[in-house]
Amino acid sequence: MIRRWLMLISFTLAAFLFATNLTVLNVIHEHISRDHELAPAAVAWASNAFFVVLVGALVPFKARRSVFVSAVAVFGLASLLGAFFVEAAVLIAVRGVQGLAAGVAIRAGFVLVVAAFRGARVWPMVVMLSVAGALGLVGGPTVGVVINEVSAFTSILLADVVLAILVAASFPPLPATSDVSGGRIR
Repeated sequence: MIRRWLMLISFTLAAFLFATNLTVLNVIHEHISRDHELAPAAVAWASNAFFVVLVGALVPFKARRSVFVSAVAVFGLASLLGAFFVEAAVLIAVRGVQGLAAGVAIRAGFVLVVAAFRGARVWPMVVMLSVAGALGLVGGPTVGVVINEVSAFTSILLADVVLAILVAASFPPLPATSDVSGGRIR
């Protein structure tokens, strides 16, 4: 019982993290261009490269905890790389990898959580995830401005690393009797 709630909390944090990252750069393009001497077009590409998240959600795979945790780890590693190598090509690639990893993690996590909360209990879980995603989308620009005012843009990427570690570490192991394909996680 506790395992599925830990899974839901971890996945909800991941949904918030990924949704925030979708919009976090939208209002600080000018600051990134100025502070890191990047062309405005390169910053726009970097901001929009995260939309590869849509492709990541379409990648076919069998949903397992290892897929979710690996995708979150790739997201965190890409964030770490971007925090230390702020060049146009690297930033665009990092945002693309972040988006792809987020898409894979969202799909895998959603399948696992739905299997854990099957039946009538699925809808409250979907509402909770939707609210976390909506708050992330709306809060992303605010987070971007606040972090950029207090620190540098790269702090956003470092915060992503910390949150990715927290999400990956908190997603509980599944019991050996788990059958995701049948829609059941005990």
